[in-house]
Amino acid sequence: MKILIDQLFIDWNELETPEEYEIMKKYAKNGRRYSLGYLLYCYFAVYVFMSVSLIPQILDIVLPLNESRPILPTYPGYYFVDERKYFFYIFSHAIIAWEIAMTGIVTHDCMLLTYIEHVCSIFALVG
Repeated sequence: MKILIDQLFIDWNELETPEEYEIMKKYAKNGRRYSLGYLLYCYFAVYVFMSVSLIPQILDIVLPLNESRPILPTYPGYYFVDERKYFFYIFSHAIIAWEIAMTGIVTHDCMLLTYIEHVCSIFALVG
């Protein structure tokens, strides 16, 4: 990984003309925009996915029944505690855990996207 990042910096330092710099800068901006869009999409998707388990609790307040609705965790965790009593603690732990896991996935994918955009910019310079 370090070798790839070092090569990326070497390629940027070997630019000779302002036109080459502008081409590389254009692809770098595209890569940044794609990475930011992907990051926002992934984090938003995690929140939407995890918020499905909040629907029964919200419906208990808005449209109460004579009985409690079942708890529907999107990703069940076994904490050996009462799920009803500690639902929001379990839910917040799940959100934090999913965000940490998603950070690793997004970081890997954004680095791959950055390298792909860099290679595309090198091809644009050559051709």
